[in-house]
Amino acid sequence: MRFIFKKIIEIYLRLITKKIIKKYKPQIIAISGSLGKTSTKNAAFQVIKSKFKKVQMSPGGLNTELGVPLSVMGVDREVENNFSFWFWVIKRALKVYSGKIKTPPVLILEMGVDRPMDMDKLIKMTKPDIAILTNIRSSHLKNFKNKSLLVKEKLKLIQNVDKSGTVIINGDDEQLKRYSQKLRCKVITYGLQKDNLIKARDITQKCSIEEIKKGNWGLSYKLNYRKNIIPINLKKILGKSQVYASLAAVSLGIAMDLSLLDIADSLKNYQSPKGRLNIITGLKNSVIIDDSYNASDPLSVVNGLKILRKTKALKKIAVISDMLELGKFKKKAHLQAAKKALETANVIFTIGERSKIIHNYCRKNSKIKSHIIKHFENKKDLIKDTAEVLNKNCAVYVKGSQGMRMEKVVKALMKEPAKARQFLVRQSSEWLKK
Repeated sequence: MRFIFKKIIEIYLRLITKKIIKKYKPQIIAISGSLGKTSTKNAAFQVIKSKFKKVQMSPGGLNTELGVPLSVMGVDREVENNFSFWFWVIKRALKVYSGKIKTPPVLILEMGVDRPMDMDKLIKMTKPDIAILTNIRSSHLKNFKNKSLLVKEKLKLIQNVDKSGTVIINGDDEQLKRYSQKLRCKVITYGLQKDNLIKARDITQKCSIEEIKKGNWGLSYKLNYRKNIIPINLKKILGKSQVYASLAAVSLGIAMDLSLLDIADSLKNYQSPKGRLNIITGLKNSVIIDDSYNASDPLSVVNGLKILRKTKALKKIAVISDMLELGKFKKKAHLQAAKKALETANVIFTIGERSKIIHNYCRKNSKIKSHIIKHFENKKDLIKDTAEVLNKNCAVYVKGSQGMRMEKVVKALMKEPAKARQFLVRQSSEWLKK
């Protein structure tokens, strides 16, 4: 019964979303990619809201066939898995279509792909005017026979932008750059390489444990666009992934005729989404690097471990769980993470069936007697042992796929767990029931 009801809701929302967009013609900015979708969406919103008073973006991770229509309708309440919630959504959809609830002139929509034909459904609903593709990696391969089919599905987003539209891509992604040369619309490339239209130079990252405890942490770089050089300062932001997210937002601002100075000024207020390399004070005044949102690709784990190394903490602890939805790349991905963990951390704690690959590699290849390497069967023991090794001079990096719920570990290690809803991902009542 629930399955049938869900399918009816999906069809209804898909149809009325198409009608709403056709009737009110908002400018659609669609964002997709293997990594960095939500960070890019948040940075993009921060930039263009300085020009447009009414801009609406997908809340949280509403990027599916159900989530995108909710985003279009401005659903800002907690999504619930019950009949009363969906009846409320149906009524709201009718109010949006009738004009009782206004559709803003600009919509920023995050679009996720988990299986073949997902992108087709999202494009048919929305018909993006501007498409941002952050990268194409080997994440979310579970429902695809091979990576080429995943690539084909992701590329549909930029293939379907009209001649009058704009495509914004990460030019450091070689396959994206090659494919973009076939497009007939305007293409803007961003990245760190010299041949990109929009580039970041002289990236500086402040994240030593001393800088973190003084509140003087974050990253900065010099934005280079057509011989114009503008400093970009991202306070309390960590990781190369955030450089890319901000460059995508800069590209969008340029595509929408904002000045570089206005773009740079708006990015000063950008905040990293929850669970993406955020700093939280831990037990015994330790430093927690909370990267618990997801781990769908080894690159995100490796980049997080690089931040752990840069803290220069006397004790560096890596708490790593499984990377899910990787298909046949499972072993290779976990070995890649294992190698980086071994060269970075003094303490390596793992949990989950797949993360045994990390544990076994580290145990076999460790040549340092002081290394503490341990695998856990449950979170209770993991939390207990991690808490015991914490002190004021240590930094602990926490990472794992969404399905591993590593935010529960972060909450248990926080100095002020009562503030979990404020700082941590997946704190809604629906998630807390799981």
